[in-house]
Amino acid sequence: MLATIGDVKQVVTPLERGVAGVSLEDGKLLWQAGVEVGRYSTGTPVINGDVVIFMGSAFTIEKKGDKFTAKELWKDQAPATYNTPVLKDGLLYGLKSAGGGGKGRATATSVYCQDAKTGKVLWTDKTARGDCGVILDAGTVMLGLTSSSELFAIEPSKKEYKELAKYKVAETPTYAAPIIDGGKVYVKDRESITLWVIE
Repeated sequence: MLATIGDVKQVVTPLERGVAGVSLEDGKLLWQAGVEVGRYSTGTPVINGDVVIFMGSAFTIEKKGDKFTAKELWKDQAPATYNTPVLKDGLLYGLKSAGGGGKGRATATSVYCQDAKTGKVLWTDKTARGDCGVILDAGTVMLGLTSSSELFAIEPSKKEYKELAKYKVAETPTYAAPIIDGGKVYVKDRESITLWVIE
């Protein structure tokens, strides 16, 4: 992710066991922080001002002179495998692993909402949804799709989980993230790509 922190443009990137900031101008390592990511659990860093959120940990990146330091702000609610939470209005919406499936794999995921500043989990929906998936910001709603092939829309809220709609969108598991283009949603399963129109 491209970010400007401490007036320095940098690329914030995952490491094998952490996350780091690299100068966009010359490739110099500016800072790094350790994060337990697991064998297959990866995601994309989320940037919130001078805070970097990655794999259930948040770090405040501080600049003093020419030196950067990463200080842990909070640690909680690691997302499900291959899932990156979405930041919207100071809240993180994402999927978390909801049960063990042997060899460290989850059998299902559930939706959560978390305060991006404090890390406090505000609510978690208990509906089991599939072993991986994605949450996307679609403007007035958040859209979710997991390998269970159900596309669902929820109302962005820090108070409670409120599902607005749910649709079966494929006959085989959906492992690819859907593409949103205005009122159109493209969904890929194992066999085909389907266009859904939101009215």
